[in-house]
Amino acid sequence: MAAVLLVAASGALAATVWVSTFTVTNTSDSGAGSLRQAIRDANGHQGKDRITFGVFNVGGYAITPVTDLPEITDPVTIDGYSEPGAQRATAQAPAILKVAIDGANTSWGLSVRTDGAEIYGLVIYQASGPVADGEVCVNDGICVVGDNNVIAGNYIGVDHAGLFPIPNRGEGIELTGDGNIIGGASVGDRNLISANDNDGVDLAGVGNRVEGNWIGIDAIGGTLGNGQDGVSVSGGAKVADGNVIAGNVISGNLGDAVSVDGDDNTVLDNLIGTNAAGNAGIGNGGDGVALFGDRNQVDGNVIAGNDVGVSINELGSANTVRGNKIGTNAAGNAQLPNDTGVYIEGSENTIGGPGVGEGNLISGNNDDGIEIEDPNDGTATGNRLLGNLIGTRLNGAMALSNGDNGVQVNAEGENWVGGSQPGAGNVISANANDGISVWGGNTRIEGNRIGTNAAGTAALGNLDDGVHLRNTGWVGGSQPGAGNLISANTAAGIYLSGTTGVQVLGNKIGTNAAGVAGLGNGGAGILLGGADTSLVGGAEPGAGNVISANAGDGVAIDFGAAGNQILGNAIGTNANGTMNLANAGSGIRVYSGDGNRIGTDGASGRMNTIAHNGGDGVTIDAGTNNAVTGNSIFDNAGLGIDLIPVNVTANDGAPDSDAGPNDLQNHPVIFTAVTTPVATTITWSVDTMPLTQYRVEFFANGACDGSGHGEGRKFLGATLATTDANGKAAGITQTANTFAGASVVATATLVPGGTVLGSTSEFSACLLVQ
Repeated sequence: MAAVLLVAASGALAATVWVSTFTVTNTSDSGAGSLRQAIRDANGHQGKDRITFGVFNVGGYAITPVTDLPEITDPVTIDGYSEPGAQRATAQAPAILKVAIDGANTSWGLSVRTDGAEIYGLVIYQASGPVADGEVCVNDGICVVGDNNVIAGNYIGVDHAGLFPIPNRGEGIELTGDGNIIGGASVGDRNLISANDNDGVDLAGVGNRVEGNWIGIDAIGGTLGNGQDGVSVSGGAKVADGNVIAGNVISGNLGDAVSVDGDDNTVLDNLIGTNAAGNAGIGNGGDGVALFGDRNQVDGNVIAGNDVGVSINELGSANTVRGNKIGTNAAGNAQLPNDTGVYIEGSENTIGGPGVGEGNLISGNNDDGIEIEDPNDGTATGNRLLGNLIGTRLNGAMALSNGDNGVQVNAEGENWVGGSQPGAGNVISANANDGISVWGGNTRIEGNRIGTNAAGTAALGNLDDGVHLRNTGWVGGSQPGAGNLISANTAAGIYLSGTTGVQVLGNKIGTNAAGVAGLGNGGAGILLGGADTSLVGGAEPGAGNVISANAGDGVAIDFGAAGNQILGNAIGTNANGTMNLANAGSGIRVYSGDGNRIGTDGASGRMNTIAHNGGDGVTIDAGTNNAVTGNSIFDNAGLGIDLIPVNVTANDGAPDSDAGPNDLQNHPVIFTAVTTPVATTITWSVDTMPLTQYRVEFFANGACDGSGHGEGRKFLGATLATTDANGKAAGITQTANTFAGASVVATATLVPGGTVLGSTSEFSACLLVQ
């Protein structure tokens, strides 16, 4: 997180040596002892002078100019705290101010047109008089055109007590220039800038600081908002010279709390939309922080009770939002909701970061935690969400739900939710809808914990799917750290709805972070609902998913999903295939879909391990050309492979004309299986469609399944065979060796052409190896 050096404004007052002092002794509009005359004298006197007050009115007083006070054109300190009885604010008590300027007849309260002026301890209200054509300062409380000026410890837009609104009709403070300070680091420097008709502070220039003020609340913390933005910023050149908005309470304003239409500004450690204690909401009517420029930093703020916590307009790029609490109180343990936490239409912005303290807490909001959306005429791309807690308390162990999705992406560009480097993953849990909901394409989801606590050891599920994609994208990856933990969500772990070409790699779905205990999702681990050509797992190291302990199927394929590949996964077990982590349904179930491929050629790393599930290893309810090849399928409660209707489907002989899932492909018949020291020789036949090629695969088990058919724990080998004109094929095949007494089985898979595989049969009846 960037460090910003903030210098107390009161230090400037203490260090100043004045050339002359002019004292205001009455409330007259003009003449000796008047404020008007004191300003004239200071303007006409070379060097920095001081204006003090000695009217001695115990209850305080107002100076009401009949016409505009002179513009301040020479450096001067106007010190309202010099009036007897005036006191600066302390941590225990608000300021006591005695001197007011009532601008009912004037264009402004005070107008500063010089460098190096200082204004302390004044009450300035009701600037509402006639304004000359072309005047820059239009009914502002204080208008500054100049550099290195200080405005501290004033009440602007309210009465002496700071409780009753007496608005200036323009801005509270309008400032054009560089290096100015509004407020300061000490409590006594605090300005109260509230109830003005337009912005509290309107700021243009570079190197200015708005620090430690109360903007939009009264002197005891009640609501007294400005009519537009709390602070409106334009300008900013580079980080070293950008404007700093730091340590303020900016709440209750009708517009945005902070609107930044410029580059390289910093919004740091403010309370935005809360009371001064940060434990109750005083929301702004617009957004908490609205960014319209580039490379701005929003760090360490509490942002609550607003429309959007942080919004980044389509013009905003390369902004960073780090270490904030968005939608919660300052302690991060209770809800103070924005409508949406963070809303992004721009590109290349970073929300959070991998470093300690860089992640945001984005919880308790009424709608989404974070939403990325394409603008009307462009694409939001290159945004990164890193290291955030979304939907939890600050401790990452308890729920503090957002009211809709944790993250929603409605953008076609490549945006990242998480990352593979240490600390880049988000915790996205306990949200009222999906953990991550994606409508646009090309979103990359890596390294997150979705539905668990931050430690990945306990359930903290989202109330719908963990991840719901409706377009292209990536969930996880094969490189270290890229896989997500997606567990304990109410519905599916991952739902791919109508997608094409999504890759789901290297995730743990339904387990704890170690992958050795169940934290199941309430539905399927993965639901491919009308999703085509997805890749679930893969052959390369790290690509396979662990899909276990879910309350539904491990993988469900439905709504006509076609052309998907499921490779190299552990389904119902741990990554090594040594533990029982059963899914309650089938390991994989094809409810409706064609041309899906489950496993490949039996090579290590490509086969799925499908074990211990509460239903079948693989169930196919409807669809054809679904290939189930080369897998390790064992110890499931149902069949290894079941072509519905339930239980073993009897062969119907050649030409295998019955209809059903996978065309109810006939399974082979094994006649003999004899082991030698180097191989097992199997004699077999299959009756099926004539003049057609089939892949016949052989498997070994320690014991036969209770059905008498299957399962297929160890892949032994395969052969290709073509049926004759009667639909018959037979052969003697040597496979990898297995022990005498093992149970061998076979499957038959249609090969419609080349390397394409079609419908696979159920497992054959078992035969003991001799």
